[in-house]
Amino acid sequence: MTTPAKVLAIGMDSAHKDLLLQWSESGDLPTLQFLRRRGVCGVMTSPPGLGDDATWASLYTGVSPARHGRYFYSQVWPGTYKATKFRDLDLKHEPFWDTISCANKRVVIIDVPKSPLSKDLNGIQLADWLVHGRDHGSACSWPPRLALEVTEQFGLPTSLCEMTELGKADYKAFLDLQLSSVEMKAELSGQYLDQGGWDLFMTVFKESHCIGHLFWHLLDPAHPQHDARLALSLGNPIKKVYTAIDAAICRLLERVGPETTVIIFSDLGMGPNYTGTALMEDVLLRLGNHKPTSDRASTSLLKSIREKIPANIREQVKSRLGHASRVWRDLEYRNRKCFTVGHNEISGAIRINLVGRERYGRIHRGTEYDAYCEYLISNFLELINLDTGEPLVQEVLRTAYLYQGDYLDNLPDLLVVWNRNAPISCAGSVKVGEIRSTYPGYWSGNHVPDGIFFASGPGIEPEELTPPVSVMDMAPTIAALLEIRLPDVDGVPIAAICGKERR
Repeated sequence: MTTPAKVLAIGMDSAHKDLLLQWSESGDLPTLQFLRRRGVCGVMTSPPGLGDDATWASLYTGVSPARHGRYFYSQVWPGTYKATKFRDLDLKHEPFWDTISCANKRVVIIDVPKSPLSKDLNGIQLADWLVHGRDHGSACSWPPRLALEVTEQFGLPTSLCEMTELGKADYKAFLDLQLSSVEMKAELSGQYLDQGGWDLFMTVFKESHCIGHLFWHLLDPAHPQHDARLALSLGNPIKKVYTAIDAAICRLLERVGPETTVIIFSDLGMGPNYTGTALMEDVLLRLGNHKPTSDRASTSLLKSIREKIPANIREQVKSRLGHASRVWRDLEYRNRKCFTVGHNEISGAIRINLVGRERYGRIHRGTEYDAYCEYLISNFLELINLDTGEPLVQEVLRTAYLYQGDYLDNLPDLLVVWNRNAPISCAGSVKVGEIRSTYPGYWSGNHVPDGIFFASGPGIEPEELTPPVSVMDMAPTIAALLEIRLPDVDGVPIAAICGKERR
């Protein structure tokens, strides 16, 4: 007889905590209802102003974004103005399962999003197989042959998650794809869970993330894209996916015994994708920030030059053309006091063109930097959503006030958190006047702060936990259950799960 895992951790990626509570209470999610009644349940706070990239990295490292260095899948680094893809080597703090593995514990890590691929793990890791948004381009694993074995058994996963919109005929196919994906993840996870002998078994279902992005308007009658007839014909797709994951979790729980501690968690929530990101550049322009005038022209010019170069010598001059493009772009930013950087639509992200950090810095650290930040903050807070009369911005966060760590400079300086009670297409204030923007066609749903967890197992008493815990507490909690103390983390073990004596 195989020995069951000591800790079974199952993620429901970006499943909204309020829906999980509502549907577990009603009995539509019977597995979560069972865990909630016999164990502990609580809210997990996510890094303020930041989205799923930063949240997942904080969950599996146990440290703040200023220490692990990740806030988005593509980042602008100190000394540059071009965003480049975040790589495994860019992560500045190791995942907690590396420490557990080094302590001679056997681990299974399946599809934890936004995480690096570990080497020489005492166990197995499958990355970027069934996830929402890949870091590595395709499935990879430790040991390396595992990814090949999985794709040979289940085939290459097909995903439409990167699409921003669907035609009506596509919705049923997309829903069926997500339900099929849940079954594949459950079958694969059960297959390796049955091998037994694991200390930690951790797997994540991505389908709650995908369905929330593309189907939120069918759940929310107030959404401007709501289609009541389509919603009725599909029968609440988000609820169907949550229910399928709940049933899959039940089947995995049947494979372990009462001696196993079970933790079910969601990293963030989901809500209507109302965002003012498309207005950011125009607002900054009217606040006196220089706007690049020839960025598109320079890109087109360089493209036309490349096309005129014969193919047999194009590769030889590729590096020179790339250098010319970088020089051109850097010159465009020379006169800018600040610039926007890519980020989740939960907030707009601004980077100050700082002397000593950026190549052509304009603003000096200290008094000038503080004054310019406060100037931007006060003016963004004065903006009004002209369609509703409500403030456009909920708050503007200075990352330096929230996060401490050696890699603070990797983060944006300001996070403009939108008031997302209504769509945002027209904004203004006395200072900036009126600014309008065409809705850019984002997903109908996007992330909202904070997640949730349910835990049950030996020594865990039923409790609705207050106050909330931090997402950074999950890593040291799982480690403590395995009698390991993680070194140098910001999170602390959750006493209601692992007991005060293990903290």
